[in-house]
Amino acid sequence: MEEGDIAYAREAACQLIWSGFYSPEEVHEIVTEEIFESGQTDPELVMQWIQEEVALKAQAELTWHEVTD
Repeated sequence: MEEGDIAYAREAACQLIWSGFYSPEEVHEIVTEEIFESGQTDPELVMQWIQEEVALKAQAELTWHEVTD
């Protein structure tokens, strides 16, 4: 993958994780099969990004209020 593609794939994974609508497995499939064609990305690297972002989101969620508007 080229540098621009790497940045795009990582940003897409981050946005999908933070949306809260997709499981890590769904995000992985979206990035590796829908945003990019099969074989264009390194699936292990994408999963690493997803796991890192899920951990960051989980830490942030600890500071969120229980009830929001």
